[in-house]
Amino acid sequence: YMVLPSLVIAGLALVPRREWIKVGLAAADAGVVVCLPWLVRNWLACGNPVFPYLTEWFGTAHWTSEQVARWHDGHIVDLAFGDRIARLFSVEYGLRHPQWSVFAALVAVASIAAVWCRDQRRLALVMLGSIAAQVTAWMFIGHLQSRFLITLVVPGAVLIGLGFGMATIPQWKRFCEVLGVIAVLTLSEASVRRFLAERDGGPNIGLVGGVESLNGSLFTEMTMEEMQDLGPDAALNVMRGAFRDGALTAAPTGAELPWKVYLLGDATPLYLASNAKSAVGEIVYHTTWDRELLGDAVRAFPDDPHQWVDALAARGITHVLINVSELGRLRASGWYDPDVTPEVALRLGERLEPVAVWPERGQGLFRLTEHEPESR
Repeated sequence: YMVLPSLVIAGLALVPRREWIKVGLAAADAGVVVCLPWLVRNWLACGNPVFPYLTEWFGTAHWTSEQVARWHDGHIVDLAFGDRIARLFSVEYGLRHPQWSVFAALVAVASIAAVWCRDQRRLALVMLGSIAAQVTAWMFIGHLQSRFLITLVVPGAVLIGLGFGMATIPQWKRFCEVLGVIAVLTLSEASVRRFLAERDGGPNIGLVGGVESLNGSLFTEMTMEEMQDLGPDAALNVMRGAFRDGALTAAPTGAELPWKVYLLGDATPLYLASNAKSAVGEIVYHTTWDRELLGDAVRAFPDDPHQWVDALAARGITHVLINVSELGRLRASGWYDPDVTPEVALRLGERLEPVAVWPERGQGLFRLTEHEPESR
């Protein structure tokens, strides 16, 4: 919805009128071919090629109508026109977000120069029309997140190039050269600075050690205390590799492989190393919009945490990786399973055996254990 308006405007302006139908049909065919693998996969998985859209035509698949409504509510922003304009230029959601640095200001200045120059005016107006179409689509079709504005880079970069093209005019040559150098240095410095801040100052660690260096599966010979420093995903890989290899000296008693680990709050199974999958057995997780296993247990047994544990055990769950912080964020957004709250997760954790806990991150890895029935 951001790219298509730009393509239509550019096509109408730059393609000869006699070729509009031919080019339009070719573009539509190419678009269908590109999207086809995902459409087919969705169709096979849930009977709806565009799931979770058009559920009234193709069905809701494994979702309930309540989940569909919750998903749609999460992708609709009810704001007045003035508030939408304000969000477009806000720091959190719009063009003043740090990811843009001075890009928006450069586009504005370059646009004036490009439109003023007669030789470049037509193409500059096409690019400005593209930006206007994208901004309009962003404000009224999507849910007003800054990441969707990234498509503005394409017409914006063209406008900057047209603006610096003023250097071909002798009296503007020196000014454009100086401004161009300043622009390149400023944008480069902002990009490098933000990149170097990734992963606590180690942005390229994944290029050095691969995924295993990120999720901890390289580090199997560790004590429980050392494992605490790695984080939950890394620790899970350390522990399962250690149980497999017999290298973990502080392994909790009764832990047997294969594990079946339930991610509660997290939905990042790909962070867990695939080379030890046979040792773990299975990772169970749910997306933001899905019904949670724990939510089903809470609805069946509203105030009996021991029954929650039994319900998970009946599904073969051996360990639970709880992310209370993420549950709190999802709960505040109103998008998550309404019966799975941070408080519910904490009550569940109290009935489980802690394996490794990271209080500063609000996360912990727990093992299901046998328990005595409570006296009535």
